[in-house]
Amino acid sequence: MDTNIDELKKRLNAKTIHDLRQIGRAVGVVRPADGKKDRLVDCILLIASGKADPAAPAVRGAHPKSQEYDRQIVADILRCRETSLSGNVQDMQAVTEISVGSGTESDALDFIANGILEKCDGRWFMRPNGRREKFFTRVIVNEFFINNYGLRAGDMICGQCKRTSVDEAAGLAVLHSVNGLSPDASRKRRRYEELTPLYPDKRIYTETEGDLICRIADLLSPLAAGQRALVSGRRGSGKTTVLKKLAAGIRKNNPDFKLILLLIDCAPEQESDFRRSFPDCDVFTSTYDAGAQFHVSTVTFVLEYAKRLLEAGRDVVLVFDNLTSLARAYALCSKQFSVIAPAAIDEVKKFFAAARNAEEGGSLTILTAMNTDTENRLEESLVSELKRMCNMRFALADEIADIRIFPSVDVKNTYTVWDENLLSEEERHTAAQIREMPIDEAAGVVLRTKNNAELCDTLKR
Repeated sequence: MDTNIDELKKRLNAKTIHDLRQIGRAVGVVRPADGKKDRLVDCILLIASGKADPAAPAVRGAHPKSQEYDRQIVADILRCRETSLSGNVQDMQAVTEISVGSGTESDALDFIANGILEKCDGRWFMRPNGRREKFFTRVIVNEFFINNYGLRAGDMICGQCKRTSVDEAAGLAVLHSVNGLSPDASRKRRRYEELTPLYPDKRIYTETEGDLICRIADLLSPLAAGQRALVSGRRGSGKTTVLKKLAAGIRKNNPDFKLILLLIDCAPEQESDFRRSFPDCDVFTSTYDAGAQFHVSTVTFVLEYAKRLLEAGRDVVLVFDNLTSLARAYALCSKQFSVIAPAAIDEVKKFFAAARNAEEGGSLTILTAMNTDTENRLEESLVSELKRMCNMRFALADEIADIRIFPSVDVKNTYTVWDENLLSEEERHTAAQIREMPIDEAAGVVLRTKNNAELCDTLKR
């Protein structure tokens, strides 16, 4: 380490005072325009050796006249700092791990944490436990980490965090990984907008023995990676239950998929139920009392997280309840309280359209719900737009729900676009036979068999 510091000192001393001020501003020196050359060199070396923390960029005063500086020496300074602090981490006798969903916080002044990156009010933060709540400890992330490693909102980052006292907010000191990869690899990744979307062709199995919903969905409306999947029905028809059961089936049958659950405008007890039912998954919620603005910001936060996982090559399934609540939240944020505004419909369409199967690897599947019992013209417009966009629909029938039959599946309007690419010939034949049966008769036929393979054999005879 001393050799690296000595080498950096020689290179810095060879720079002009103007160059040193630009380098100091890039690595976080306090007031880089003040003082002489020796002071600037000393301040930069203290940051490089890990003996001083970089300052946040100044937001007051005039902007610098030039942003040109030796980017190679800045990268070497930051790398030297990380090497120095990483050595200190290895020497620590007790290091506290904080992982997503743990809900715990360390009282140590130095600790290792991982969390999701978020930009709020012009500043960058890492949420150490992954739960996006209104009042919760956040780790401050300096701007030079963002610029040097090309970090984006929604990145899952891991690093060493430091604070001077237990009463202060911690700051990120060393970045160890970005979305499970080395920080250097994050600079080379492609952006979500640059990925090439393809038709969904990788099947996501939901069948669970003894679960009627999952078995019917697996035959009549099979899921595939990259789909825009919609559960539609009136209020009280059981859409949330369907989403929950399908999520459980996805988790059981597809362990290589990343499952994220998102609920907005939900009851507090519903939040607890989902967290206990899916303890090993990322669950994000915004309850009734959080307000429309928090609903919208939570959805944006989680969608960016899912996009970053897709960029990293992961297959992601985002289960969201529900689109009607999101549209109302957007309408309230735009101060149009009486109806769902056309701008709100556009925002919901943007969210739903984020699902895709990327040619370069990775996919984002959005499985969500929507209310269909409405007499409002703009809500009807929302329903028709989303029906047009979805390529998988699990429909619940009002008349079946009225006679208390559950699941109230409307088999004629439950479908997957291009299902011939996902189902075998036998499964397609079985699905066609079930569509011709009343739902109570179809449910009886399904329940008399253990699994869909046995059901196919039975109806084939």
